[in-house]
Amino acid sequence: MKIPITFTMCGMPPSSRALAVYAARPEYPAEARSKRWTGAGIVRLDVDRKTGEVTSARILHSTGRRILDEAALNAFRQWRFRPVTVSHVRIPIRFTMTGAVYGSY
Repeated sequence: MKIPITFTMCGMPPSSRALAVYAARPEYPAEARSKRWTGAGIVRLDVDRKTGEVTSARILHSTGRRILDEAALNAFRQWRFRPVTVSHVRIPIRFTMTGAVYGSY
């Protein structure tokens, strides 16, 4: 059974909202859902200004569960931004039993 994932962009800088051209949605891992694990954290993305591709993603503030942190990192590594616009982006994320929300911490 899949739990719906709801995403909002509140809390993210308006410039990064407008400049993201692809934003993969984090999966809520089955193990975390079955154990009812939740958490909130912050991910930092480093972006190649020339291509808009994410060159690295790291946890600035852990959700408290490694499996949730990894799910967030796996999704955010796939993000793409309009070239020559951003070099670093901080994204708050919250995993709740109704899904994962980024841009809200």
